[in-house]
Amino acid sequence: MYRPAPGQALIQRGPLLRRDTIGTFESRLRWKSRLRWLVPAGVLALAALAAAAWLYLSNHKSPEAEQLQTEGLALLALDDAASLDAAAQRLDEANRVARRGRPAVADRALAQVLRAATLAEESETLSARASARSAERDRLRRDMPPGWEAAEKAAASEVDALGADARARAEKARALREEALAALTPLEGAPGATGAQVPRALACYHALGGDPALVRRYVDAARAAAPDDAWAGLAEATLELRSKERASRERGAAALAAIAARHPEVLRARYLLARTQADLGRRAEALATLDGVLAANPHHEGAISLRAELSRPPSAPAPRPGAAPTPAPAAGPVASPTASPAAGAAAGPDAGGAANAAPPTEGNGAALPRKPVAQPVIVSPSGPPAPAVKVPPPPTSAGAPRAAPPHRALTPAAAPVPAPRPVAPPPPPPPPAPEVDGG
Repeated sequence: MYRPAPGQALIQRGPLLRRDTIGTFESRLRWKSRLRWLVPAGVLALAALAAAAWLYLSNHKSPEAEQLQTEGLALLALDDAASLDAAAQRLDEANRVARRGRPAVADRALAQVLRAATLAEESETLSARASARSAERDRLRRDMPPGWEAAEKAAASEVDALGADARARAEKARALREEALAALTPLEGAPGATGAQVPRALACYHALGGDPALVRRYVDAARAAAPDDAWAGLAEATLELRSKERASRERGAAALAAIAARHPEVLRARYLLARTQADLGRRAEALATLDGVLAANPHHEGAISLRAELSRPPSAPAPRPGAAPTPAPAAGPVASPTASPAAGAAAGPDAGGAANAAPPTEGNGAALPRKPVAQPVIVSPSGPPAPAVKVPPPPTSAGAPRAAPPHRALTPAAAPVPAPRPVAPPPPPPPPAPEVDGG
């Protein structure tokens, strides 16, 4: 038997497989044991390579795709209907060119959410106009002024048209929101979704729906990726604007003013700021903000409509149909109720005749009976009585008399001049004494 020398290492070798049936069976057993860990390791390696390739291709964009996405975001900031539709088209093209442009898909969903917001605002405006016209129609039916049938028919047709248009815009806004949510749901939590595009789009979506918890959740996620993201701040400020408390709306206006100062290109923040200022009664500030929006984008439909509404002067209340117009004051001086007869005589015969022709009236316009004026009789001491001298009554007005308002007391009329008593004629002289003839 072979024995190694002292100090020589012992060489151990594995068992040699025999080249027979038993050796073949042992070889197969060894390969099966190796395949138990080689196959899973190979599958994991292929999966890792595929994931790395997918991440590389999804994050790698062509210069053309980047240019299209930049243009789409610039159009998105203009906030009018045509610009939002053009932004969605540019972002679609960027997604097609990049093939796996995840940020382009999220930004396109954001464009759809903003377009849905503008349609919802237009629907609310049309509904308010329809309500005003409906109230006008009810008033026409109630008062029935002359020609009310034609006016009521026109108002009814306008109410129907406005209501149909408002419902169509609301339905389109709902469809756009659902399409945006369907595009954003697969992107949430997907590998490689580390930017602010997906959470800010979801924050704006839930802000339009009015869910505070989800809005704050996605706003925090967007700010973790981009601390000063304008769209995330806009979604957060929208929650304050939906509150009925004035303090909350004041905070929302302050947040919008800060966003507009840091990101003046985002016209959505400035337009919402103008609406909030007008709602809070700051008309001058709202007009100044709208002027800035229209200077940046003269085609902004919401700013044009809101500025026209704020620039319109307040209309005077229309008189109720069928009401009697207020009588105009009579021309000419009005005589004082304490005027003297001498003043009436000095006014001339025309004034006296006008005063005699128009009797005084009560508060309800009924004529008062005129009291007869006694005419003085002057007796001449040396002959037959002289003809009576007519003294005109005191004049009340140079023009037509006016009826006193019902709530005002009747002005006391001037007392008639008392007639002088007739003067008794002196006694006739005594007859002369007969002459006595002295002869």
